[in-house]
Amino acid sequence: MMNLRRRFVNLLAENDLSSVYSLRRLDVSEHLFYPSTAEAEAAKPEVFSLASLPAPICNFQPAVVGRYVEQHLFGLANPRISECRILWRSQEWNTFLYDADSHTAWSMPSSLRYKGKRPIVISAPVPVADADAPGEAEDLFVMCSNSGYRCFQVLRFDHSKPKPFNPRTFTDADPSWEWDRLPPPPLSDCSSIYSHAVLGGRRIICVSASPFGGTYLFDTVKRQWMWQATSDWHMPFFGAPQYVPDLKLWLGVSWSGDDFDDRHHLCASSDLGAAVAAAAKGRYRPSVTVKHHWKGEGLETPVGWNTASAGLLDLGDSRFCIAKIIYEVVMDDYPEYQNTVGKMAALLTGVEIVRGAGDNPSSSSEEEGFRMVVHKSLRYIFRGESIKWVL
Repeated sequence: MMNLRRRFVNLLAENDLSSVYSLRRLDVSEHLFYPSTAEAEAAKPEVFSLASLPAPICNFQPAVVGRYVEQHLFGLANPRISECRILWRSQEWNTFLYDADSHTAWSMPSSLRYKGKRPIVISAPVPVADADAPGEAEDLFVMCSNSGYRCFQVLRFDHSKPKPFNPRTFTDADPSWEWDRLPPPPLSDCSSIYSHAVLGGRRIICVSASPFGGTYLFDTVKRQWMWQATSDWHMPFFGAPQYVPDLKLWLGVSWSGDDFDDRHHLCASSDLGAAVAAAAKGRYRPSVTVKHHWKGEGLETPVGWNTASAGLLDLGDSRFCIAKIIYEVVMDDYPEYQNTVGKMAALLTGVEIVRGAGDNPSSSSEEEGFRMVVHKSLRYIFRGESIKWVL
């Protein structure tokens, strides 16, 4: 759970002609949320159109235009305490950290290897037992999301302490700035990671893979995978589920195997942590119960559109953004070309989890003690620029 209430959602958009990425910051209060819960409950759920993206804060220019654009990597560093630190690894494997608040960029170690398309970036706090680590220090883990690139690395991220440069060796004097190689996730061939979370007191990284394999646990202190917890169960979420400590509830975008009708909706579970603890002890079939699916209630994909991907962003104070990339379904006159992809768009929805059952049927939950309130939905149709990362 985040320690701050976020002001912005960070959008990384690629220019279709120049391949230049730009950082656009979407104001959460203006575009995704009403001033109060009562106003959101009184309003009818509606999808608002965004004619243009906010003005760019920063442009990320590749050295060679139009080549290897899929090798870019963006991630949010230090997400527990900051919403403005953007990690960028260029197609040439150079790595930078950009602070959107101070408009300052730092050069980082450039040994971050290529992780294939859609790599996973996970931030986890440095263990308390590490006496050299200040309170804000975090480890930044980057791994491949599929078995085609078996690579896993970690960077000790602590921007609060300066890192002196050694002119004799032309290297950083503090070895914590180096990207260390870690044992890659033990994925089966042709499998891809579809969900990841940090549990166990934020010590255990948990990833689930499909279609082959199951759930794998990585101990960030011992820096090793728990091999016994790899085959018999899967997390019910897509992307990165978020924990709401006040409600003792895991919230995420649903994943339910081969049933596409149950995918990409908001869902809740209260026993994910217990399931991971059971798996760590070698119990192969722990129970993970999805308590509720919110399939409609203002969260549905517009008629005539399908969902390509979805994720959940924690905005603090039990507020979340559901970020979907959707595509228009085009019906062709020829049967073999039906259901082809038309326009592409981003659909961003602000939701809030609050206590109480409530009287509004559009926001109430079947589960006693909490309810989901939909605020605003925003749709941006890609015209010359495509949103590739939502951070």
